[in-house]
Amino acid sequence: MRPPVSPISITNEDVTLSYSPVKHKPSQAVFDDYSYETFKSAHRQSTVSVQAALDNIKPLPPIPLETESSARGLRRTTGWRYGVYLATCTALIALTTNLICTIYAVATFRVQDGIGVAYTGSCDKTNRMATGLHILINIVGSLLLTASNYCMQCLAAPTREELDVAHARGDWLDIGVLSVRNIFKLKWHRIVLWSILCISSMPIHLLYNSTVFKTLSANNIRSLVVNEAFIRGQPVQFDSVDDFARTQYVSSPDAVSGFIVPSVYLDMQQSYLTDSSDWQMLDMKQFINTYANDYIQNFNDVLLVVKNTTSPNGIVYTPLFDLDMAGGGISYAWLCSNVYEWTYKFLPCSAKDLLQQVDDNTYSIFGYKPEYALAQMVPERCRLEFSVTLLAIVIACNAVKAAVMMALLFKQKHPTLVVLGDALCSFLDEPDAVTRDLGTLDKYNAQSKVRASRSAEIGYTQVDAAGTASKATYPRRWATAPSFLQWVCFLVLCTAIFSTLAWILSIAFSGATEKTRNGSPFQLTFGAMTPYTLIENVLPNYETPQSLIGAILIANLPQFILSIAYVLYNGLFSIMHLSHEWSRYAVEKLPLRVTTPTGAQKSTHWLQLPLQYSIPLLTTTTVLHWVISEAIFIARVEMNDAHYQTNADVYSSIGKWDNQYIAVNSTIVFYPTGDHSHASSNGTTSLRTELGYSPVPILCAMLIGLALFFTILAFAVFRRFKSPMPLAASCSLAIASACHRPRDDYGASKTLIRYGETTAYEADGRRHFAFTSFHVDRLLPPTRKMNAAWTRSWIGQKTSSFGESRYRSIRLHPLRRKDDDDETVRLTG
Repeated sequence: MRPPVSPISITNEDVTLSYSPVKHKPSQAVFDDYSYETFKSAHRQSTVSVQAALDNIKPLPPIPLETESSARGLRRTTGWRYGVYLATCTALIALTTNLICTIYAVATFRVQDGIGVAYTGSCDKTNRMATGLHILINIVGSLLLTASNYCMQCLAAPTREELDVAHARGDWLDIGVLSVRNIFKLKWHRIVLWSILCISSMPIHLLYNSTVFKTLSANNIRSLVVNEAFIRGQPVQFDSVDDFARTQYVSSPDAVSGFIVPSVYLDMQQSYLTDSSDWQMLDMKQFINTYANDYIQNFNDVLLVVKNTTSPNGIVYTPLFDLDMAGGGISYAWLCSNVYEWTYKFLPCSAKDLLQQVDDNTYSIFGYKPEYALAQMVPERCRLEFSVTLLAIVIACNAVKAAVMMALLFKQKHPTLVVLGDALCSFLDEPDAVTRDLGTLDKYNAQSKVRASRSAEIGYTQVDAAGTASKATYPRRWATAPSFLQWVCFLVLCTAIFSTLAWILSIAFSGATEKTRNGSPFQLTFGAMTPYTLIENVLPNYETPQSLIGAILIANLPQFILSIAYVLYNGLFSIMHLSHEWSRYAVEKLPLRVTTPTGAQKSTHWLQLPLQYSIPLLTTTTVLHWVISEAIFIARVEMNDAHYQTNADVYSSIGKWDNQYIAVNSTIVFYPTGDHSHASSNGTTSLRTELGYSPVPILCAMLIGLALFFTILAFAVFRRFKSPMPLAASCSLAIASACHRPRDDYGASKTLIRYGETTAYEADGRRHFAFTSFHVDRLLPPTRKMNAAWTRSWIGQKTSSFGESRYRSIRLHPLRRKDDDDETVRLTG
């Protein structure tokens, strides 16, 4: 094939522009200022130069044709498919990471009853590891939620055929937003995929955060007030019950059942004498800071040493823990007793008060003033655990999500109208027959006007212009874009969330303040588990494996509710920004933003919510998910009781004094919650699962939620759309009604377009409002100086003056006649 050349040198067998015997004299209309001889001379020189240039042209290498497979690959990675591609990659990466971590954990660590122990040791390290893993889990969970939301919106997007069917029924579908309205009006296979994505999200929100959890290990403590003779090894011997009772306080006949038995004294003494390196000497400030804690993890038994006090056994006093007081007081209330009688249950006590007494040199315990303390050091045994069962469920749901996303990416063949630009492009290329003569519609009257016109069987015809006149408005606020039902659902959910948070927060702060007496809830560590921030009586069987599942479901219920709130929040912002994009077309000529661009159209990888909105929203939601995981959590406490003996051992060690046996309960277990009925009597440990809450994260979650809530309200109330064009929102009927371009405006969707009153006339002399690439009259809000007579003549009916208000509304005909005034169109609201 010969390459194209300049028209001046194009020849054929019959006609040539060069000088030849066949003399075709060019028309004078073509060569206005040139004589024929001048033309021949210039043409002769031009022909020679052009031919020389053509002789020097080298043939270009052949351009490979696009194969069908490469075309399919290109289509799969452009527009909304690129977003689905990223979502699929996200799901596959999350699936691979979860699968590898689970296999490694099961193969490496010990697993029993579906619970694996990944680490045992320092509680600080356990907390750091748990916090880091929970941050990572919340990031992955939020990305999965965003990916699912993206794919669900793509699945809910209608095709042009589905829109035509809905319009023929007098119905409409949503464009550009995640719509439940569309779901059951689409093809069945997309309904199935959408439902699978929705259902598979629930287990992830309810279980993912609890796949990794920590178990706090605390020690039951024994304490003795002794003199220095005891720690030097003076034998401990009781000759009678009276000798034993002198070291006790007995307030009732059955109080003796809580006595610490002589074998315990010997055990503590022998432990110190055998290996004193395990015991650390603490001054009184160090003693208070160590033992005035809710859970004592790295110390166990303690000997409080007093001077200038004599005792035949070296034992001055053996404080016994009336454990029932712990539920109504604080866990370290035994440090607060400065009298012989046990009235410390009712005393205000905090570590700050105790340290102040030490500074004032007035601190005493059980009527004695210790000089120092000897505390037995023990290794911390906090555990980082994981649930294999929960991980398997999360992995299965993750795999299902990845499979659905891959099916959407590779099997979705029919083009869908995902964003506003797709719908505008489709309706401009092929105008909608249903809305052809209905004029300009908005989301408020679209469905009613379509149903009021002729039925689809006899064809839609133009209805009365006054009946279909669209109520033109001053630029509306963003709040008018979402439907009333959307706002109601969002506001009701937010009201329920904030009311619940306020109620829990009041309980948390009042309870923590009351039980810490002079303490403050703000002094609690972020996400810390304390005995007075446990939710009791929620899980009655808190020592059974089922209690863990119940605690997980209840603790993660706020995560699920937050995910629902995120979807509603994202939907509100999406439809408000869709309407904002819609209104800009009445201000200036803009290209269409479509998923598969051609001509002057722009491509987009995000759907309706721009990145400057979606990225901050995703980041804030991820932080909020993590804060909530620290606010309400699973509280697992393991109480170590390694030193105590069985009752049989106790009875044999006590002996018999004057034929009187002393009833002794050897398993005195210090439970900070006040319930010690689950103590072990055979030297083992006791594990319980409950729900815990932390006041500070609850407050932070509420503040972040309120910030998000007032942010969207500020956008909705204070921002207006760019123009007063009729508000279509996501209504397909209203969008279609605005796309009846002039008949000769072919290819308008591929160029820059604008909305306004078209300057081109229809065959019957009508003009109307539409998107077009032609010139349009700009829509402007009315001013006080508008001529009332011009307004009446333009509207075509008798109207009154606007008066003093520029915001009163008027009724505008959607169609204009050729004899109407051609001044700039002004709409009001």
